[in-house]
Formats: sequence, structure tokens, C-alpha cells
Amino acid sequence: MVFVAAVDDADQPTFSMLCIDDVRTADLPADYVEPAPVLPAFDPARCIALEDDSYRVEVSRANGSVTRLRDKRGGLELIAEPRLAGSFIFSLPIAGREPWQTLEANWIRGPQQRLSSCRLDGNRLSLRWAGPLRNYRGEGFLVAAAMNIELTDSGVRFRLQIRNGTAHPVGETYFPVFGGIQGLGHTRAQLRVSQLVRPAGTPTGRRQGLADARPPAGPVASTYTTSPIFHVFANASPLGDQGPEQFYAYPANQPAPWVAFTAPRLRRSVLIGARDPFDRDLVARLVLSPASSGTTRDDGNWPRRGELNGLPVGVELSFVDTAVHAPGRSYRAAPVFLEFLDGEAADMTSAFAAWPPAAAR
Repeated sequence: MVFVAAVDDADQPTFSMLCIDDVRTADLPADYVEPAPVLPAFDPARCIALEDDSYRVEVSRANGSVTRLRDKRGGLELIAEPRLAGSFIFSLPIAGREPWQTLEANWIRGPQQRLSSCRLDGNRLSLRWAGPLRNYRGEGFLVAAAMNIELTDSGVRFRLQIRNGTAHPVGETYFPVFGGIQGLGHTRAQLRVSQLVRPAGTPTGRRQGLADARPPAGPVASTYTTSPIFHVFANASPLGDQGPEQFYAYPANQPAPWVAFTAPRLRRSVLIGARDPFDRDLVARLVLSPASSGTTRDDGNWPRRGELNGLPVGVELSFVDTAVHAPGRSYRAAPVFLEFLDGEAADMTSAFAAWPPAAAR
């Protein structure tokens, strides 16, 4: 397939009609018109499935990573690359003699843990990781984790609890972790024009120190911003070590804790957010793995297939709780909801406001 580049005749007088005197053709990337990636066939020995008329969620039996999130009504997949699938990440900071000697990056990563048990009970899937859980060096710590995934009338709900039996606090917690996102669509071209949608406007009253403030009731103005991250993924963290990152803090610089991905040509979207976490701050974090091209080209700055050498590529989305929680106490993450729905960017703010607060408790 080719696209046509037209160049006007610069020699003509300014009052003349536009005249095309040079037409050039250039090849589009080979994968541009291909269908969207097809996920591997379901293997009940490797995955467990939770499903209803609207959703299908698949989870790895080995490590509990969420490998599939299917919109059955729209025929869309959120996770296009299950090799980048995730579940949770949290840190157990190890205090040093001086604050600057504290080891903050003592990470416990869900995909590196062995799933101890999984139980499917109607519309709920319960996952357990019994301790000890291990850090990136293989060292064990007396912590355990439990995640529940539930299908509700409002979509899919995710919950996480960490039981901490160590003398270390629970630090930054990333939950849930959805990896391998490449956009929404049935073709690669549709994936690339998908957009990230975020709320815009004045943050809630907590910015003025009202720790228990909740989003106001009643009609909500449809104020939002969009960006074409599946074409050009802008890097907001040049000092990061995990590839290009974007992060949006609630309530510091965004008025509600949600993001969405929308497919404009299909008028279908997926909304992901923490409903009314009035007792905590959250950061929506996105990272492009393994990296971008560094410079933007005609087809964006995502690495091309021939440049990946077989590596998986996709965006990882997570909500980050940056607070430090006391040692020896259980930690509960803010519940996160996911809903596929008809509509475009302008519909996402009202859709989030319609989520029932009681369902998040």
C-alpha cells in the first residue's frame, strides 16, 4: 500500500489556483493495514478464565498476571501482547543508617511470584500469593498478596490486599498493572489512531487541604484532554530507566483518578479508574516498553517490528499509591474499575461520574 504526497507549484503567481506539479509515492509500514494482533488460543492448563456476556478476563495460572481483557460486545482486546502482562508491583523500603542510605527499590513484582492458589466462584476470581514473596534478587520476605477480580454491572473490579509480616513498610504500590496495550481496534491502523483520554480542569478540594473531600455530586463538566500515544508516545521522564514514561497525579494536577483509551473510528472506549479514593493520592502511570525510536518518524515513534528482534512491545498502565504504610500492617489498594462502553473522549467524564460509589467499598 502507498500514500500520495502532493507538492504545489511554487513558481505560480500568488493569485493563481493551487497547482500540483509533483506527486510522489511512499510505502506505508508493512504492518499498517494488517489485522490487530491475534492472542494465543486459550489453554485451560495455563490460564483460568472469568467471563460473562460482556467481558472475558484471562489470568495466568503460573503467576497470576492478567493476560487478557476482552470486550465481548465490541470485539476488542485491551491487552494485545500478553508477554507484557502484569498484576501488581510494590516496594519494601529497607531503612539505612541515614535516610539517603535507605534502599527504596526493593521491589516485589507480581509476574516474578508463583501463584499459590486461584478460585473461581461465580463472577469472582480470587488469587493468592502465599509468602514469602521474593524481590528482584530472589531474596524472600514475609509478605503475601491477594487479588480479587469481579465482574459487576459496572464492568470489572480489581482489588488487592498485601499482608506484611516484615519490619519494613509497604512503599510505592502499582495496582493493577495492565501490560501489553497497543490501542483499540480491529486493524493496526485503528490501533495507531487510538487516543489516551484524561480528565482536565481544576483538581478537587483536597488540593486546598481538605483531606476528606469527595468529587462533587451532580452534573460534571466534560473537560478532558487527549493524546495519540499509540502513534507518538511522548516521554515525560527523561531520567527514567524503564523506557518513556507519562504520569498524571490525582489530585495534584488532575481532578479525578481515571484514564481512558478510545477508538474514534469505532466510537468504542475503555474507561479505567479508582472510584472515589478520597483517602489517598494516586498517580496514573504509563510506560512504553521496551522503548521508543527516540525520534519521531512518519509512522510515529513506536519501534517497528523489524527493530524489535522478537521483543514484545506495548504500553503498561498502572495506578501508583506513593504513600508509605506502616510495617506489620495489612495494606489495601484503592479498588480499580474497568468498563468498555460506547462513546468517545467527550463521554468519559460523565461515564466516570456515573459509577456507583457504593460499589467501590
